[in-house]
Amino acid sequence: REAYEFLRQTENHLQMREYAQTHTLPPEGPALDIVARSLGFADGAAFRVRYDAVTQAVRESFDRVFGTNGT
Repeated sequence: REAYEFLRQTENHLQMREYAQTHTLPPEGPALDIVARSLGFADGAAFRVRYDAVTQAVRESFDRVFGTNGT
């Protein structure tokens, strides 16, 4: 549940920033820093560490349940 809430909050902040439906993180730099700070992170690098850890955990859970092994 924590991962879902984190990813949904990230998605919502991206969409507010773009004023459009989007699921794409901005590249490293000022744009990512803005999104990261809006989510309570110090900068884009700190956000990226958390984002990568959450998405990896979700991917591993998905693979365990559905047996996809990342494919």
